[in-house]
Amino acid sequence: MKATISAYTTPGIRLIVSFLLKVSLPSHLLYRAVRHCLPKLDAHLGWGCYTLLGSLMLFLLHILYTHLLSFYHLHRARLLHAQPLPSVSGRWPGNFDLMRQWLGIWQTGYPGDIAGRIMNQLGGVQTYGVKLFWHDTAFTADPEIIREILTTDHANYIKGRQLTDAFHSVLGSGVFNTNGDLWRFHRSMSRPFFTRDRLKRIVPTFVKHADHALQLLEHRMTNAEKEGSLASEGGVAGGAVDMQDLASRFTLDAATEFLFGGCVQSLNEPLPAPWNAAPAPPLSTTTPPQPLPPSRSSSQDSVVHILPLNHPHGILPPPDSPSSSSSSSFSTSSTSSSSPQTKETTTTSTTTATRSFPSAFTSALHTLAARLRSGSLWPLLEITKDSTRKDVKVIQRFVREIVVRALARREQRDRKEFGLGPSSSLGEKESSDASTSVETLLDHLITVSDDIQLIQDELINILIAGRDTTASCITFATYMLSQHPSVLERLEREVLSVLGSTRAPELDDFRSMPYLRAVINETLRLFPSVPFNVRESLAERVWVDREGQRWYVPAGTSVTYSCFHLHRAEGLWGPSCQEFDPQRFLQEDGRYERYYGKSPFVFVPFNAGPRSCLGQQLAYAEVEVFLCRMVQRLVAKASGGTRRRVVLDEDAIPLKARVPRVWSEEQQQQQQPKAGARRCSVVASVMRRFSSSDEEGEATAKEGRVEEGGGGGLPFHSTGRSNSSSSSIGMGMMGMGTIPAATVEGVSPRRAVEKVWPKSHLTMYVEGGLWVRTVVS
Repeated sequence: MKATISAYTTPGIRLIVSFLLKVSLPSHLLYRAVRHCLPKLDAHLGWGCYTLLGSLMLFLLHILYTHLLSFYHLHRARLLHAQPLPSVSGRWPGNFDLMRQWLGIWQTGYPGDIAGRIMNQLGGVQTYGVKLFWHDTAFTADPEIIREILTTDHANYIKGRQLTDAFHSVLGSGVFNTNGDLWRFHRSMSRPFFTRDRLKRIVPTFVKHADHALQLLEHRMTNAEKEGSLASEGGVAGGAVDMQDLASRFTLDAATEFLFGGCVQSLNEPLPAPWNAAPAPPLSTTTPPQPLPPSRSSSQDSVVHILPLNHPHGILPPPDSPSSSSSSSFSTSSTSSSSPQTKETTTTSTTTATRSFPSAFTSALHTLAARLRSGSLWPLLEITKDSTRKDVKVIQRFVREIVVRALARREQRDRKEFGLGPSSSLGEKESSDASTSVETLLDHLITVSDDIQLIQDELINILIAGRDTTASCITFATYMLSQHPSVLERLEREVLSVLGSTRAPELDDFRSMPYLRAVINETLRLFPSVPFNVRESLAERVWVDREGQRWYVPAGTSVTYSCFHLHRAEGLWGPSCQEFDPQRFLQEDGRYERYYGKSPFVFVPFNAGPRSCLGQQLAYAEVEVFLCRMVQRLVAKASGGTRRRVVLDEDAIPLKARVPRVWSEEQQQQQQPKAGARRCSVVASVMRRFSSSDEEGEATAKEGRVEEGGGGGLPFHSTGRSNSSSSSIGMGMMGMGTIPAATVEGVSPRRAVEKVWPKSHLTMYVEGGLWVRTVVS
C-alpha cells in the first residue's frame, strides 16, 4: 500500500497531506467551539479561516510542548548528575537562520568548517547540541562517545526515520537503510560472501579493470606528448585526465562485475576533456585503445559519462594511441585476447537502460545528499516531482533484469539436477558460463532467497558502498601522492621490490607491502570516504567523554558523529595531525603506539562494531591493486634514468571549482616575512596572530561578519565553556612546517595548503574533478 501511494504522489504532497491531517483535529475542535459559543462569529468564518486558525493553534501548541520538554530534559539531566550539551541558538524561530547560514558555508567552505567554528566558539569542546526546526540534534567527535555509539550501546542508535525516509526511494529496504531484525537479516545474507577465499578470486577482476583504466590514462598522456606538450595552456585537447572520473568508472565496472557478473563497460566511453582544452585534433588512423571484452550478462553494453556534474564542457573523442600490442606487458589475458571492436559497433549495440545507468546512479546519489542537507523539510523541495523517480526507474530496471536472469539460471540448474525437464540451450549456455566464472554476490544471494525486491535492494545498497567510497579513496590517495613526491618514491620502491615492474598483484602480496597500506590509511585519516554519519537515539542517555564530563542526551535526538574531526584532532594524533605522513601507521614509528595503538576508535573510516563495513578488506584490496598498477606503469614508462610521477594540473581545474582565494591568503599571511625576519617569519606570524586571537574572535562574533559567501562569524548565542584557551589552539599543529596553524574561526588549517576543493555529500569528493598528468623528473 505504501509503495503504491509513493508511486503516484510526490514527497512534498505526502508531507502536505500529513500536515493537513494533523491540522484537521484542532480545526474541527475550534469549529465546534466557535459554533457552540459564538454562533454569530461562525456565520462570518469559512473553512479557510478555521484551517488557518487551526494551523496557528497547532504551531503554538508545538512551541509550548518543546519548551516544556526542554524544562523536563533539564530536570532529567540534574537527576542523572549530567549537564545539558553545550548548545548554540539563532535569532529566528526553529533556528532557520542557522540552517540558512550553514548551507552558505557548506557551499563555499571546507568540509567540517561549520562544526569546527561552533566547537571553537564553545571553547574547544568536541560535543555540542543544537535545536533545528525544534528538534534535538547533537554532534560529537569524541572517541569515547563514538565508541559507545558504535559498539557498547549500538542498539540504542539507529538509522532514524528522517534518514530512512529520505533514502528509501533509492535504497529501499537494503542493509544500509534498515534497523533491527530486518537489518540483521540483510547483513546475514551478505556476510558469507565477503570471505578471504572469494576475495582472492575477485582480485584478478580488479587487476583487469585497473589496467584498462590506467591504459586510458597512458594513452591520454601519449597523445599529449605526440603533440609536443604536456601543458594545458594552448596545449592539446586532453592533456590532463580527471582521476576522480577515471576512478569512478573503474570502481563501477569492477563492482558491477563482482556483484552482478556483468560489467557496465563505463571505461569504454571517451574520457572527459579539461575545460581549457584546445579543440580536439582529427582522429588519426591508428587503432584506438581496444575496450575490454564484455563480461557475461553484459552483452557489449556501453555507458555514458560517469560524472556529468563535474564536466559541463563535454567529453573528448577517444585519444589517439599506438596499437594495443605496444603495451602488452600490462594487458591481462582477457584484454590481449579480446576481439577488435570499433566504436561504431560498441555504440550501436547499447541499450537505453545500460547507457543511462551510471549517470542515473550518480544523479540519484546527489539527490540523496541534497535531501540530507535540507533536514526534515526536504519534501517541500519536491512538491511537483520526486527528484529520484526517473533515476530510480533506470537503476531498478537494470538491476531487476539481471536478478530475473540469475533466478532463471538457478531454476534451470535445479530442473536439470532433479531431472524435471530439459533445459533450454540458453539456460545451458548461461549455466556453463556461470560455472566457469567467479561466484558473484548475486550468485550467492539467489541461493538464500528468491524475493526479487529483496535481492534488488541488497545489490543496490552494496553497489553504492562499493563504488563511491572506494573511488573517493583512490581519488584522494592520488592527490596526496601528487603533492608528496617522496611518499610516491618510497611507495615505488616497495611495490617494485615485491612485484617488479609488470607482475600483477595477488591478495597475499599485499601482506608484504605495509607502506602501501599505510598510504591508504593515512589518506582515509585525512579524507575519510564517509566523513559524517547520522544516527538517532531511541532512549535518553548520558554520554561520558574522554575528559570524564557527563552530557545528557534526550530520547529521539539526531546524532551526528564525525570521523573527519576525529581523525584530525591534535589531542588524538599529535602535533603533526594535519600533515600527510603515512609513516605514522607503521609500527616501528613511535607515534603508532602513542596514538593509534592506544585506542582503535580514534580511526574508524569503516565504522566499528556490529555495523562495521562488510567489504572493508575488499575495498582495501581494490585500492591497493589500483595504486600498485599505477606505480608499475609510471616506472615502466620511465627511461634513461628518469622518473615519471603524477602531478596535479591546476590549470585544468574548472574556474568555479578552484579553491576560494581566501584559503591561499591565509597561508600567505602566515608565510609573509616582516621586518627582515626571514628564517622565523612563519613562527613569528603565528605568534602575532594568536596573541590577538581572542580580540579578533570577539569582534567577528559581535559584527556577525559573513566570509566566503556566508561562512564568517556565526551570529548565534552559545551556552557552554568559555573560549579562554583559544590563544594556544593550533600551536602544536605546525608539524613539519607546511601546515599553518588553525585560525581563530576554528576552520581546518589544512585548507590553506589545499590545491583542490574537497567536498562531501554522502561521500567525499573533489569539486570539479582531480585533473592530473604525468611528468618526467
